[in-house]
Amino acid sequence: MSVDEAIIKAGLSCIVKDGVRRTTMAGIARAAQVSRPTLYRRYKDVTALATALLTRELLDILDTVPRMPSDTEELVNTIVIYTDKARNNAFLRAIIETDPELLTTYSFRRFGQSQIALIRYLETLIKQVQVSDVARAHGEEPEAALLIRQDDPHVMATMILVITQAAALSAQAASSGFGSDDVWREELTKTLKGYLSHDLTGSSRTIS
Repeated sequence: MSVDEAIIKAGLSCIVKDGVRRTTMAGIARAAQVSRPTLYRRYKDVTALATALLTRELLDILDTVPRMPSDTEELVNTIVIYTDKARNNAFLRAIIETDPELLTTYSFRRFGQSQIALIRYLETLIKQVQVSDVARAHGEEPEAALLIRQDDPHVMATMILVITQAAALSAQAASSGFGSDDVWREELTKTLKGYLSHDLTGSSRTIS
C-alpha cells in the first residue's frame, strides 16, 4: 500500500468513526503509520483531507452505476441509483451527522470539484439521450413512452445536481415523511422524469 493510499484509508476510517472535529492529524498519521510531516505535506489540516475524501468518494460511486443510458427511463434510473448510493455512503453520512457545516459552502456558496465533475458527467449523458431521442422521434422507436427535452444540457445537468443533492442530503431528515427507502426512490424517479421528459401524448414535445 502506498503512502497516499494509507492516508486515504486512515482518513476515511478516523472521520467515519469520530467525525471531522474530533479527528486529529496526529491520529490520522498514527493510523496510516506515516509521520506527521508526511501527512502535512499533502493536506494542511483535517478539513482539507475531509474535503478531498468527500470528492473522491462521490466520484468513485460513478464506477458503480450504469454508464451508457440510451433513453430517458435509463437515464433516470442511473441518476436514482447514483443518488441512492451517495446518500448511503458511510463517509457522507458521517459528515452529515457530525459535521454538516463542512457541506455549507458547497450547498449555498459555490460548487466544489465533485459537483462540477458530476455536472459534466450528467451533461454528457443528457446529450447522449437527446441524440438518441431525435432518431427515436423520427420513427425508429415510435413506441417509446418518454422523450427527453431538447433544451440546454448544461442547464439541465445543473438542475439535476441541485435536485439530487437536496434529495441525498435531506434523506435522513425527511425519512419519516417517506416511510421507506422504496418510496424515496419512487418519488425521486417521478421528480426526475417530470423534469427531464416530454410525454408523447402531450403537446409540449419539441424534437428537431
